[in-house]
Amino acid sequence: MKPLFNRYLLLCLAALLIVTAFVGCRQTPGGTDGTEGSDDVTSDVVEKPTAPVTDPDVESEESDTATETSGETDEETDNGDETPGEIIWEPDVLAWYDVDHGSSVNSRPDHGWDPLYQQSPGLVTKGGIFRSATPLLGTYDQIDPVVAKQHLYWLGAAGFDAVVVDITNYNARETGEDFQRYMRGLINNTKVLLQAAKDMTAEGYPNVPQVVIAPRLFGTDFEALKEILEKIYQLQSEYPEQVYRMAEESKPLVLVFCDWAVFDDWGNRPPEDVDDRMDIRFCNGYLDRYGVFDKETGGLAISDKRNMFLFAENKKGETEGSYAPIYTVGKDGKPEVMCSSVSVHGGWNSDGSNWDAMNNLIGGKTPLERTLEPVYAIRPDVVIVNRFNYPVAWMEQPQEGLGLYHSGHFEPCEELGFEVYNHVQQQVYALKSLKGNAPAKPEVVSDASNRLLLALDGNPMEYRISESESFEGAEWLYYHISEGVDYSYLASLDQIWVQTRNSFGESEAVLVDVNGEFTGDAGSYTVEFNQVSFSPAPAWQENPFSHTALPAEVTNGTAAYIMMPKGSSVGFTVRIGTAGTYRLILRCVTDNQGPTIRFAVDGVDTRNKVCMANSGNGWTYTEFDLGLVTMTAGKHEITITALDQSNQAFVLDNLYIRLAEEGETDPEPEPEETEPEETEPPIDADYIFELDELTFDPAPAWSEIPYSHVLLPAEVSDGRAAHMTLNLNQETGVVIDVDKAGSYMLTLNVVTNTNGPVLKVFVDGHPLGAKVVMSNTVGSWTYESIDLGVVTLDAGDHVLSFRSVDVASNASFILDNVYLNEVDPAETDEPTTDEPTTDEPTPDEPTPELPQELIFEFDTLTYNPMPHWHEIPYTHGALPDGVTDKRTANMSLNLGEEVSVTLTVEKAGTYALVLHAVTNTNGPILQFAVNGQDVGGKVKMAYGDQWGYATFNLGYVTLNAGENTLSFRSVDVVSDASFMLDNLVLTPVDMDAETEFSYEFDEMTFVTYPSWMDKPFVNGALPADVTDGKAIFATIRKDAETVMTFSVPADGTYSIIFKGVTDNNGPTFQFFVDGNAIGSKVNMANGGSGWTFTSFDLGKLTLTAGVHTLSICGVDVDSESPCVMDRLVLVPTNP
Repeated sequence: MKPLFNRYLLLCLAALLIVTAFVGCRQTPGGTDGTEGSDDVTSDVVEKPTAPVTDPDVESEESDTATETSGETDEETDNGDETPGEIIWEPDVLAWYDVDHGSSVNSRPDHGWDPLYQQSPGLVTKGGIFRSATPLLGTYDQIDPVVAKQHLYWLGAAGFDAVVVDITNYNARETGEDFQRYMRGLINNTKVLLQAAKDMTAEGYPNVPQVVIAPRLFGTDFEALKEILEKIYQLQSEYPEQVYRMAEESKPLVLVFCDWAVFDDWGNRPPEDVDDRMDIRFCNGYLDRYGVFDKETGGLAISDKRNMFLFAENKKGETEGSYAPIYTVGKDGKPEVMCSSVSVHGGWNSDGSNWDAMNNLIGGKTPLERTLEPVYAIRPDVVIVNRFNYPVAWMEQPQEGLGLYHSGHFEPCEELGFEVYNHVQQQVYALKSLKGNAPAKPEVVSDASNRLLLALDGNPMEYRISESESFEGAEWLYYHISEGVDYSYLASLDQIWVQTRNSFGESEAVLVDVNGEFTGDAGSYTVEFNQVSFSPAPAWQENPFSHTALPAEVTNGTAAYIMMPKGSSVGFTVRIGTAGTYRLILRCVTDNQGPTIRFAVDGVDTRNKVCMANSGNGWTYTEFDLGLVTMTAGKHEITITALDQSNQAFVLDNLYIRLAEEGETDPEPEPEETEPEETEPPIDADYIFELDELTFDPAPAWSEIPYSHVLLPAEVSDGRAAHMTLNLNQETGVVIDVDKAGSYMLTLNVVTNTNGPVLKVFVDGHPLGAKVVMSNTVGSWTYESIDLGVVTLDAGDHVLSFRSVDVASNASFILDNVYLNEVDPAETDEPTTDEPTTDEPTPDEPTPELPQELIFEFDTLTYNPMPHWHEIPYTHGALPDGVTDKRTANMSLNLGEEVSVTLTVEKAGTYALVLHAVTNTNGPILQFAVNGQDVGGKVKMAYGDQWGYATFNLGYVTLNAGENTLSFRSVDVVSDASFMLDNLVLTPVDMDAETEFSYEFDEMTFVTYPSWMDKPFVNGALPADVTDGKAIFATIRKDAETVMTFSVPADGTYSIIFKGVTDNNGPTFQFFVDGNAIGSKVNMANGGSGWTFTSFDLGKLTLTAGVHTLSICGVDVDSESPCVMDRLVLVPTNP
């Protein structure tokens, strides 16, 4: 989310003064007031600063108006003219450390991480939260002790004495299950780190950092703070040697983040009775406002009476690139704490980003060096360095990070390697007057499973290996203290050369004996795709990928499942130990459909292309011989390029590379493709218009024309067609030339597929024939000829156009050609006037009285109170189709704010409420109520990546005759995001009849969403019983739960019926209402009859009027299979 766990659930509250950091909001601890630009607010006494300036863009003024003080130190410190290298002074250095990464603690989309910003290293230019870098450890989970040990090794080797573990998003008042999981994860991951530190100390690792924990005080809720402090105390009691103390005799240090407003309320004396078992300091960013100018140090000193601790500062100094000295004073009257950063938000910059970026050199110095300059002058006891592992790119919250260099992280990463880490290590060593040395000569501690564990003397960071002392082609790789040196690709050798390095130099190269273990013949290598990190990442991937239906031959049951646009390429690296000629064999899983791909080695294409589609056998394990390739010893780049069929995913198992036998050759090359000879049309047609040879105007949203594929049906003329996509209501046309006037039967020849849109065909703007459904139930490409009807044409040019008329418009489709055959108009089957041509009822049949809909347009209603920001009515050219009269109400609500409107109905009764609104990339969650009673579920106004028209079924409610009050309130923290409401439709319901109350899943709002969902889902092959042709297509994994709310109009007993579409494969569900299981388990798999509409009677239940919760839980191991859910039906019945 941190967005509490997925970008669709991203919630954050931005405030000018205080921004409370909620789970998933991914804010710097302390919220916006801890990361926005510093404001210089001085006072005439150190204990009482004036209120902070609320404009975060106001730069700090110089401190010449501050009261000078001689300082409250007991002794003066002579800084002299020493250079940093000459200062003999050893402060403790602490690194700020984030502990909420990984799928065990959150549901961020990439294994518990935000997705990588693909335009890195550039600045982020689109909404949403991204990571700006990928750690060398990958998208790790911090519940893994191996990750904790590697981090502690890196930080200890860099000279850090302790890490400050950030748990500032822990809020004991939050009760949601996702939040509870997140908070459990923070505590569990902190314990894992402490245990790793204890284990490493016991194992003899040198310089293992200790741990400081940083919780948050939300507002003045000390009771909630005490709850988390109790958990912290339990950890400190369990790991007393691993927690950091400011002095040997002092208590464990705890940093409590507080809002500026709380600091102001306290004045200069914070409470002293929070928890006397700990050394508590109150912390936040940009605390220069509480400092007083000290003429002796030239810095802003924060009195010890305030008991503060610094986090991040950005007050600029007098010279370009410099930063003002800001420090806290200890109880001994001496400087106690200062901070520095690898990058500074609100600092010196020339690129307009408001970030002093990591690579921004001023006077030849980085931001870290420039923020450390005042540290050398002041000489505090403790120095904070920001920030180890917070690579964030977030355009809406720029203070959190904007890109690779414009964010806070120095953990070794794929993009920068050890560049920033090495710089931090060298600066910390200089700060502590430590001497840095290159690693000692590599010494092997153990050799097993083709891995060498090395002694850690001299802190090796990277290694390289080779069969030769020259290390030609050898690549430097990071050294993992738990996994060691991987020499699998040199396992055929008895000895290999090994060398290590760190920021201070390279070790001696040594030749070591190895005991390699082979998985195949000597000189063979197997690249498992489930372990490959593709670069750039494919457009879509699930890696590693596992599925119960994967063929048994797939190694370890996992593979890589990826999809690539046509023409795009992804790459990976292999290392070859011995130069020679190798045969490359791809082992993969083909399917009914799939792209054609091409492999290349070091930019040279392999001999054979690979077609990932088979002849309709489903997932089939297949080997493809890519041919012989000559390679030198060392590193080689292999690329995969998609040649066609770019909307299909495919499964790769491994690439087997074996040394060719003597005399082994490739067979004769495949013959070059030649254009097929022109032949007579397969049928006697007067005109044939090949659509792959015509120009479409306007061009379709996406097109591949002409398009060819080995699996196109044989009937496709010349093996080529037009492959394209149209969005809903988009239209594209071609010009056809007829040289003879007459009446013609127009036949459209197409290739249908499992999924595809519904098209309407027009000739010169006039509709022709029935709608053309481009999807089938066969499950593969199928050639179809469709007679659209007879059209009368004059000689000359005519426009034949195609329009998408359903919402499955993102599905591609294939058009082959059009035939025109002249016919005699007298022989056509036009209806006669004696036959009724409409479905109007006869006079003897009474016309049923239809319910009268009431429509309330939000742009015409009066709001009480008026939203704090509004534009009503609101018009915009880009508003989606469906918005009535192209006007909406556009507004914002702060968290907890509520507005209401009056709805007037003539007749009391039960009504179905349907809301129409415009969703956007960002937006709040709303709760609607009628006459003070909540109706329906929470309405999530953020969905998708652009404006979209949405329908929300709020359920049923009983209204009074006359005026009724409809109200809606914001119930999340994204309250500053605007939203648009179109109208509310009320439809009377006859409660005296055997009425079915239907809750369409595609219109409902879910409290927790399935792991994957296509909502609404439309497919031409869906059974006709699916209401309005729309459902949801979702995956609910085992033990996962999807929750929605529904409104019941009146007290009573109801039959509960679930209606969905079963398939050959599918999960098993258990349904719950208000937490109580109802009915038997529902098996969404049938006996192989394909999509089948099915009703499941879940039994009877007595319900009260109002809102209830429906939960759907996956209860079997096949729950990763998607399924189609149509609706929930309640039928009133006698008790």
